[in-house]
Amino acid sequence: MLLFFKKEGLACFLLLLSPQAKSASATLSAVQARHALTCAIITEAADWNTEDLHGDLTPLTTEICRAVAVAVLGRADGVRLLRLPAEGEALAALRSGQADLVVGVTPAISTGLRLGVTYGPPVFWDTQALMVKRSAGLGNAVRLAGKTVCFLDGTDNGGVLLSTMKARGIAIRPYPFQEQGEMDAALAGGSCQAMSAYASRLADTRRQFRGAGDFVVLPDRLAMSPAAIATRTGDAGWSAVVAATVDVLVQAEMLGVTQAGVAQAARHDDPVRARLLGRDWSSGLTLGLAHDWSARVIGAVGNYGEMYDRKSAEMLLPAGVNRDCLHGGALCAAAVR
Repeated sequence: MLLFFKKEGLACFLLLLSPQAKSASATLSAVQARHALTCAIITEAADWNTEDLHGDLTPLTTEICRAVAVAVLGRADGVRLLRLPAEGEALAALRSGQADLVVGVTPAISTGLRLGVTYGPPVFWDTQALMVKRSAGLGNAVRLAGKTVCFLDGTDNGGVLLSTMKARGIAIRPYPFQEQGEMDAALAGGSCQAMSAYASRLADTRRQFRGAGDFVVLPDRLAMSPAAIATRTGDAGWSAVVAATVDVLVQAEMLGVTQAGVAQAARHDDPVRARLLGRDWSSGLTLGLAHDWSARVIGAVGNYGEMYDRKSAEMLLPAGVNRDCLHGGALCAAAVR
């Protein structure tokens, strides 16, 4: 059944959802019934392993969890954070129903099929980089020729480092390590002139050093790897809700819709902004959320850029490629409609 009425000069169509449509997402219904969202994030163990190559992104992933809580519950304090030390443990919690979603995992087709996991949009793009002592005066990768570069053995980071340097004709002296602590000590003590890992891992290492400012990340980027959201396969409605929340954050940055200006933007004549902020009610009805859910999300946490900038100093990670694609970054969002 359809009801037609006028709102702010626009024709709005309200679909009266059948009971089947309202319960289309079992996870959404369960979260709203308990008035709480359980969101798993990866804190990262003190030592590295060969699979979890991202560093500690919890300041950022916590904000994503809060955004989803606002979308589905209308309030950010409805989130319960489940802090786990590794991606495998987080995905196991998702599969068992202990978590409603995971934020900050590396998409892998084999893992997704094996565990019944659906990956959503990236919330962070990690870049493999090189870190050196500032006092060494090594401004780029070319100047590492003949220098000792350390990396964690048995990881993709090691293979990428060696193949990239070979392709660029830079003859480094590779120094593989089995243990994170030993590698950190080698860099601090000068046995290694450089360390290669994902930028978030290098930031973790810098935080552990007494003089974080004594180390600098070179501008060269060797590879990119996303940290994304994950939901259980089989609940397409819930996966759509979580993915749409991330898209709202990124699209708001693309359009310049800020936390402080969301109310003014909601009155904008631009149809893209109007749809983003729920003036046509369509996305809310389709997802089973309040008609102004997206405006509430932006009003609570800001757009993606604002959210990231609040946490960048804490993570020791400048935004870099983690800007929207209209402003030179790698993050793009589908239009909310």
